[in-house]
Amino acid sequence: MVTFIYNTHDNDNMQQSLLIDLIKRGENESIEFKRKVTNNIGEDICAMANSRGGHILIGIDDNGTIVGCDPKRSKESVSQHLGSIVPPIDISFSDVTIDEKAILAIKVERSENLCSISGMAYIRTGIVKRPLSIQELFQLGSENLLFDVDRSSSGERTVDEKAIERFISTSRVKIADPRKYMERMNVWAKDGTLSVAGLLMFGMDPQEVLPHTAVRLTFADGSWLRLTGAYPDVVDSAEKEFMSRIPITSRKRGFKREDTRVYPIRALKEALVNAMVHRNLAIRSEVFVNIAPDMIEIKNPGSFPPGTTPEDPHPIPRNPILYELMFLAGYVERQGSGIDMIKSECETSGNVSYEYKLSQAYTTLTFTKKSPDQNKTMQEIISKLSEGDMSMSEIAVRIGVARITVMRNMKRLLESGYVERIGQGPLTRYRLKG
Repeated sequence: MVTFIYNTHDNDNMQQSLLIDLIKRGENESIEFKRKVTNNIGEDICAMANSRGGHILIGIDDNGTIVGCDPKRSKESVSQHLGSIVPPIDISFSDVTIDEKAILAIKVERSENLCSISGMAYIRTGIVKRPLSIQELFQLGSENLLFDVDRSSSGERTVDEKAIERFISTSRVKIADPRKYMERMNVWAKDGTLSVAGLLMFGMDPQEVLPHTAVRLTFADGSWLRLTGAYPDVVDSAEKEFMSRIPITSRKRGFKREDTRVYPIRALKEALVNAMVHRNLAIRSEVFVNIAPDMIEIKNPGSFPPGTTPEDPHPIPRNPILYELMFLAGYVERQGSGIDMIKSECETSGNVSYEYKLSQAYTTLTFTKKSPDQNKTMQEIISKLSEGDMSMSEIAVRIGVARITVMRNMKRLLESGYVERIGQGPLTRYRLKG
């Protein structure tokens, strides 16, 4: 849809002040000056729509001098080029007069989809436009669900037969004819090689072909671990790391006390699988998991697909073949239910919150350990334990309060996962977790 908006005399003053402000800013990524409409105006509009959107001002010289134009003829000329842009984009026209010189302001909205003109796609970088490279087209096309990267050929032919056998034996559905089933699931591309999805599920060493499909764990001490292999193996390895590195805390349920992880393992695993399965495979970046005492961050390349959000997760998988294979293998929930499960697990834990942050190129999910409502005594206990392990009696002496006061506050710190108990009986000591 192309929208034309014409100004009325009543708002000319407002439009003049806005236009003067735009001219003062000078040309940049979202503002372009033109003396007149040129034959490449369609390319200019397309490039701006594929970037951040902005304004093209007709009747302004490159140095910002107002030269004026014929708004009616300029609109007609621009309109002739708009029909060549696919898909259609939204623009609006504004006629503004400054110092008795007419200027046509074209407002270009950022396109929800990658648009092209005469078979070419352009993007605006600084004050110039340029055609998109094959890699950029691949990334943006994948991001906007124009095609499925996981269906394309990986160029690899070697298959891990054990991985296929394991998949068939544990699949959520009975597979009578494995070969036909794999062909129907597009595990092989049209050229006979493994598809990208097939490589990630059944390849011998997927990261030899696609290095950016690894998962990198980083830790608070600066160390890191790169997990490679088929996707099911990577998830299993990550779960083992979560189990070994995330401390256990105790909490009371009614009259019973139970041990649980500071962070819910099931929610972390689901979040990681979502990051791996729904990532943009065209962006050459690994999935990152940053593990710190007070938060765990999972970051994957690619935003949520158009039409879906963390609050309203519609079933629109970015990599439908990979998603279906991981679902059948038992590693993901049905589309849209995973986020609800993460929310439920965090609420049940009682001491962890989560938050999604979306950008054009990345999705970041952060799990944060909630701080207990710390009174002065609790803050002093934490401060003393930061110096080293101590018994309750030592803490009481050092902060100058009764031992029963320390005991009461220590109980809350233990339940919140901030502190852990070491030893038993008279030798019991306490220390900060992490």
